[in-house]
Amino acid sequence: MARKRYKPEEIVSLLRQAEVLHGQGMSLADAIRQLGISEVTFYRWCKEYAGLCATVVSGCAAAPSVSATAQW
Repeated sequence: MARKRYKPEEIVSLLRQAEVLHGQGMSLADAIRQLGISEVTFYRWCKEYAGLCATVVSGCAAAPSVSATAQW
C-alpha cells in the first residue's frame, strides 16, 4: 500500500485540528486516530512544525515576517 505524502500546509492543518479536538475534551490519542495518522507521526510533526502557522508554511507574501512581529 502506497504512503500518503502530506504537504506542509496539510500537516499544519492536521496539527491544528488535533489541537481543537483535544481542546473540546477528546483525548489526544482519539483525536489523532480520528484524523487518520499515527501517534508517532503526530509527535514527529509536532517536533518538526512546532510554532508554525499555515500562512508561514505556505510562504504567503501576506504573512508577516518574523522580524516584523518580534517585540524586542
